[in-house]
Amino acid sequence: AEGGPPVAERSNVVYSLDASGPQVQPADGEDLQRRLQVLLDFGQAEGSLLELPQLLSEAGDRLMEVLPAEQVSLLLVDAESGEIVPRVVRSRSGELPAQELHISRNMVTWALDQRLALLTTDASTDERFQAADSVQHLHIHSAICAPMVSHGTALGAIYLYAASDSHIFTQADLHLVAGIASATAVAIENARLYTDLRGAYDSLQAAQDQ
Repeated sequence: AEGGPPVAERSNVVYSLDASGPQVQPADGEDLQRRLQVLLDFGQAEGSLLELPQLLSEAGDRLMEVLPAEQVSLLLVDAESGEIVPRVVRSRSGELPAQELHISRNMVTWALDQRLALLTTDASTDERFQAADSVQHLHIHSAICAPMVSHGTALGAIYLYAASDSHIFTQADLHLVAGIASATAVAIENARLYTDLRGAYDSLQAAQDQ
């Protein structure tokens, strides 16, 4: 709508959201309260998490708590090679090794390139993704991919999918994931700064001890 948030309807199965500063979309009653609590809890936790693995793990855990995803993945872009590297892969049964990662790379690449959080309620009917082998092989129906963007740079993405017709993600889910992705991007920058500073301090200490 004119004057509203920066969103765009792409088709009857895809909804896109600007990743620069999304907010949680209003939901009903207890559901809204749960979503706001997830964001609040994550915001409080991220302030004390300066190690990147713990930070990404926390984000994955929070999303699995509140959304009906079969798998949640947090992916980082390698600054040198540009490769998309899985750092956290969660399923309902717990943490999975990287080789168990199930994503549509077409969706992830699209979200990173466009700097848009993406929701599809049926990837197999979206003309941009339906031909992808991953979509067909994994039977991906509903999926969300939200880029983690800081100062215009895509640091990585959060990807969730559901293969069951009974679990269809909503626009409110998209806003929640985009909110977590936005907060995580800032926290990643802080964690990397902390790591750099700690490395510089350790090097200085080692030089003084010689």
